[in-house]
Amino acid sequence: MAQGRRDADYAMDIVSQRKWSSEIINEARNAMRAIDTRRPFTPQANSRTLFGSSFRNHNGRPPSQFSLRSLDLADSRPVSGIFRLQPLQGVHTAQTVSSFPHRFVPKLPVLDLNSSGSFRRTSRRSSLGNLAEETGSTEEEIIDLDLVNGRKAFSGPRERTPHFPGLNVGNSSYAGMPIGNVEKKLPKRHERNRTSSGSTAVLHPPSVPKKQQISEQPGDFLETKLRPLVESIEKSGSSAAQICRQIYVLLNDEGYFENTGNRKRRTPVVKMLSGLVDHEDPHFLLHLARILLALRLRGNNLTNVWKLVFKIARCDKNDAYFLEDSAVDLIVTSIGSLDPVEEAEACVYAYGAVKFLTTNPSLLPHLTKAGLLPLMVLHVRLIAAERQALTPCREQMGQVLYQLTAGFRNVVGGTAKEVASSGVMQHLVTVAELFSRDVDIVSNMSRIFSVLAADESCCDAMTSPDLASKFLPTYSQFLSKYPGRQDVVVRIAYVLGNLMAKSNVARASYFDIPGSADSLLDLLAIYIRKDVASATPQAQNDEDFVGGDGSSGTPTDVIIKVIRVLANMSIDEKVGVALGGNHRCIDHLLAVVRHKEVAFGPELETIGRREDTEAVLSALAAMNNLAFYCAGIEDSAVYQRSTEITEFFDFLIGVLDSDNREAVYSACGVLVNMMTDPASRTVLKDLNGMNRLTQVLKHLGAGDWQLASLVVQVLWNACAGLEYPADYIGEEEADELMDVLEDHLEAKETGAAYYADFCVVADQFLDRLDGDESVEE
Repeated sequence: MAQGRRDADYAMDIVSQRKWSSEIINEARNAMRAIDTRRPFTPQANSRTLFGSSFRNHNGRPPSQFSLRSLDLADSRPVSGIFRLQPLQGVHTAQTVSSFPHRFVPKLPVLDLNSSGSFRRTSRRSSLGNLAEETGSTEEEIIDLDLVNGRKAFSGPRERTPHFPGLNVGNSSYAGMPIGNVEKKLPKRHERNRTSSGSTAVLHPPSVPKKQQISEQPGDFLETKLRPLVESIEKSGSSAAQICRQIYVLLNDEGYFENTGNRKRRTPVVKMLSGLVDHEDPHFLLHLARILLALRLRGNNLTNVWKLVFKIARCDKNDAYFLEDSAVDLIVTSIGSLDPVEEAEACVYAYGAVKFLTTNPSLLPHLTKAGLLPLMVLHVRLIAAERQALTPCREQMGQVLYQLTAGFRNVVGGTAKEVASSGVMQHLVTVAELFSRDVDIVSNMSRIFSVLAADESCCDAMTSPDLASKFLPTYSQFLSKYPGRQDVVVRIAYVLGNLMAKSNVARASYFDIPGSADSLLDLLAIYIRKDVASATPQAQNDEDFVGGDGSSGTPTDVIIKVIRVLANMSIDEKVGVALGGNHRCIDHLLAVVRHKEVAFGPELETIGRREDTEAVLSALAAMNNLAFYCAGIEDSAVYQRSTEITEFFDFLIGVLDSDNREAVYSACGVLVNMMTDPASRTVLKDLNGMNRLTQVLKHLGAGDWQLASLVVQVLWNACAGLEYPADYIGEEEADELMDVLEDHLEAKETGAAYYADFCVVADQFLDRLDGDESVEE
């Protein structure tokens, strides 16, 4: 029979370089497949809120609730941009303006040059409803105080804010832009032009075709065309939105939306429209906000408009309105004109609205197409640059980043490959490190990387030397810093587990970070205690996790994710030896196996049973990986605790009856190392383990040749030292086993993964069953 198996076609190329069985068994002991798991699942919140109940930092945050009627559209007080401080008694308080950091310098009134050549003080108003009637000089004539006086003082938000060239209303200039080129959109902050003679010259607005220029005499237009439409809105009922659309077209035709220097001409228009914000129809209000955004308002006016957009976006029933009339393009364009540092409050509400809109699968492609992602990247970089500067960091910058990163997480899912090749992750890691004290931002960052880590190209980028050297230490620090934040821990552990599964460089690099392994073991201890202490561990009331296709984020889920990091990391020899000698590590893994109840079949449909089973199998897989490098090493924890491990023999044999390939693989991985102990071989035979292994080989081995090889390796070790293995197995069982092996060998799946290794070890095991004593043990 043995000779027949070696005839012609069976003697394939795969055995041309024949391995001795000792080599096969030595390789076989690894049995180390990286553990896979599901990504933590976060369902959409039941309500749309600006910060949510889990937001920890309440200091000075903008309100989530407000009434449109209370929007301060008529406030005429200019914003000073400084904090009012109480004078100290006995201290002389008179100081020069230049003695303060420029961030807090009071805004100076604009001085413009009238026809007689003298300076005239002009008030720069900041609200919609009570703007000054500006007459006389245009903005081209405003003197540039920065260069005249040689100091960093800015007259208002317009001069502070970086305006991007080529922004056209209704057509986002970020559409189609590669993420890596986004910095080209931003000129140097506060940049000014100079003439060849060195004298100051302000930046002139682009010329506008004559047909689009605003009329020099707008009175007739306002009274005869605009006012009748505005007044008809009150009586229009359901057609108010359509009338507002007509107003938009009318203002656009008259050139009010062009970026000219005649902003003062828009003042009466804004006054006329500001009284309409108390309208109750969200469809109408979005059209009104669209007009106000197109008018390129600044300061408090712009903040109030974004509050209006935010309030409309809070209700998902209004999402369809944003698909009309290129509203999405205008929103992206308008956000592009914001400075997240100087206009932080407006950005909070703008990105708050974006956070809501990006949860809608119908709106998300339109926002992405309009160029939202590169714009977000640009603002992330601006915030990072500001935080890195040696200047006081404003509280609202963190609030902007919180909203921005929440929306970024929604956007990034469908653009992972683009993100991987753009270098964006470097900036995300930098921002996470800079804002490491803000747990809410850290939470959002962990969500972003949790999404990215599900993509193989992003994992490759994260394990590249440049990024890994920043990412791994930063996120190891987060695990140590926020061990009680379950939402943070479960996602970071998921990301690290993915990286360890794919990269040996990541395994060694992470283990070399001081305290990284101890931090993982600390987390495992914390969540085992938390899980044991809970009467119903799977009924955790955590608003962030509610079933779904992903994992639940319960304490058991955290245990699974952390064990997975340890198991995948221990595939590296240095890590495997170190963790295999760590009694604390073995203690925790054994505790998980003892504590959890395992179920297969229909009972796995419940989240609790499914997670309990996954936790036990992950612990067994980790012990298998550790045993590979520590088998026979007497001073290793695995060797010294082998008696405790054999306590789970009944469980391991029971797992062999499962249809779950990964479960069976994990069990076989532990058994292949336990069979080096003669006492364990006896227990295996007494529990009918040999026959069960034959059935696994018969029903699950075909097509999964790595599993088939592992089963043969268990059988080989179980028969080690026996002169007649067939007698040990039993005559009928041995005949069935040889038939199964022959059937698999005749499959000749030469292109299948691991089939060549299976053929070699199976062929040699058949020789042993035939009584060939020349086969090396």
